[in-house]
Amino acid sequence: MKEKIDEVKMNQTENGYFTVEASLVMPIVLGVVLMTVYFWVFQYDRCRQDQDTGLLAMQAAGWRNITAEERCDGVIREGEPADPEVYVGWDLGELKARQRGYRLEVERVGGLTFPLPGWNLLPAKDFWEARSRYVNRTLSPVKVVRSYQETKELLQMITAD
Repeated sequence: MKEKIDEVKMNQTENGYFTVEASLVMPIVLGVVLMTVYFWVFQYDRCRQDQDTGLLAMQAAGWRNITAEERCDGVIREGEPADPEVYVGWDLGELKARQRGYRLEVERVGGLTFPLPGWNLLPAKDFWEARSRYVNRTLSPVKVVRSYQETKELLQMITAD
């Protein structure tokens, strides 16, 4: 009988150690998993913002017969996503467009608010920010004609040989 009591006591102490270890390890594991998922959400939304900004810049560079001011206003007007629900937790920021000569620059800032204040890895703020900037050249009719003529002359030289 005494041996049984000693065996039960021994099993109870071993189980107690496991409970203490689990209470220390589980919050750390849970925190790491949550941070990983949150980082994946940040990366998804950042990539989505880059894609939308780049697509907008390419489309705007191809718009014809408008002034630089009309092009920049059009970028701002068209800049809101058709379906904002595709962004998981993203706050789309300001969209800027600027054209100098044939160079069109489109820039957007967006970010993700950190869910738990004080747990942020960056000490300054609880907001992870990302900037997307694309530079495209608009088409100049003169440049297109010159490129066509240069290509035509090059092809004539190649076929003449």
